[in-house]
Amino acid sequence: MIKEIFKDKDIRAFFIVAMIIGIAMSFLISPWQIPDEDNHFTHIAGSLQFIDGINKVEDSMGIDKGRVEYNIYERVDVEQWLAAMTKTPSYAYGEMHPHGISHYALYYIPAMIGMLIAIFLHLPTFWVFQLGELCSLLFYVFVSSAALKRCPFKKGIMAIFMLAPMMMQSGSSFSYDALAIPLMYWIICDVLYLTYEKEEITLKDMVWLILPWAWLTFIKIPYTFIVFLGLMLPLHKFHVKIGKFEINEVFIRKYRWIALAVVLVIIGVVLFVLRENRWIQVIYGVTIEFPRTIYLLYRTLVNFADDLLISSVGNFGWLSAPVSLLFAIMFYVVLTGVAVFGTDGSAKRYKKWDRGVVLVTFLLLTLMTVFSMVDHMILTTWYGGDTVLVDYNIREELYRIDFVGGLQGRYFMPFLSLFFLQFGSLEKISKKGTRIAVRLFLVVTYIYVGYILLNRFWIG
Repeated sequence: MIKEIFKDKDIRAFFIVAMIIGIAMSFLISPWQIPDEDNHFTHIAGSLQFIDGINKVEDSMGIDKGRVEYNIYERVDVEQWLAAMTKTPSYAYGEMHPHGISHYALYYIPAMIGMLIAIFLHLPTFWVFQLGELCSLLFYVFVSSAALKRCPFKKGIMAIFMLAPMMMQSGSSFSYDALAIPLMYWIICDVLYLTYEKEEITLKDMVWLILPWAWLTFIKIPYTFIVFLGLMLPLHKFHVKIGKFEINEVFIRKYRWIALAVVLVIIGVVLFVLRENRWIQVIYGVTIEFPRTIYLLYRTLVNFADDLLISSVGNFGWLSAPVSLLFAIMFYVVLTGVAVFGTDGSAKRYKKWDRGVVLVTFLLLTLMTVFSMVDHMILTTWYGGDTVLVDYNIREELYRIDFVGGLQGRYFMPFLSLFFLQFGSLEKISKKGTRIAVRLFLVVTYIYVGYILLNRFWIG
């Protein structure tokens, strides 16, 4: 499979460029300067049952964690940073060995592997951090490359989203987004590949589709609804053989209503069993209080439209290094231009039914992403923080908040490509011209991003 992916020179070029960008961002954004990075590190340490792991790493690294965080006039102490690269760990070799593993490790497998390699090699603590980020980046870029290889049309659009600055920051960090984002890209591209290019859908194809979706659902529940893209899959292509048994078009058409009834019963049972779960409570509340939900969505858009637009393109570190609003607007103008006027030489485009499925899926993912922050908004506004364990009446609390805060544009980027992929191409720009436009656009973007990061963290 790996050999097949990298047989394409464009995919090889994408992989190399993405790794270079990711490594550069990993070093330009100093340790601890990506939102919640210390929390992610704590979760990794907890998953491996390190004893007081986060404090040992923080003390041993020798980089002042609070120097730059929230202090926009402070810069990285270069001497301290360089010294950390060669500083001998202050913890004993055996202190950082894992004492077990929990299922939460599934959130951070690549980062954990990098960390453990650095720990077992007894490298300076700085490299425990950096190798964790490097392995996250490697997973992000490899899965994105595999997804891009499968994408049957508008590869340039997908490449722009995969290489978007905020996606690359997440992909080169300890965040579980380094797993969730490329898994989302894989599912989107794989469904398109099975729908428009593959002649038959086999058991192997379904395994490669279902397992990433299950992993994505475990990591980030709001992204569960990407499963609706499965409605695009043509029934006549199904030839899923399990031993002597085959699931094909005839079987699906014969038993589809029974299967739907079973699925609905299972969903009903799960919702009943988990009815006290906060996420289930939020969905229940925003559904029952539909008029209030519409009001909150409107107020959120009015209050935060600019911030959401900027943070989808680039607001780095602890949201202290944003791109300009003008640049964010130009980013989407160029993206729209490439989607509408460019061509990749493929005649394949969404069919009418598929456009409807994509639109519904996109709207569901958007709404679920917004609703995922409702609980956060309620707890931080009225109860002192989102880690507080408190029961509340969701229907009442919806009338105590005036908007949904805490949203960032980057939350929507992994599935925003669905919207741009369905643009009909006028093909006013040749395939070669489209490639040049995409590459020039990315070069200009990262020159600007590099300036912002240097100015914020190093030389400003």
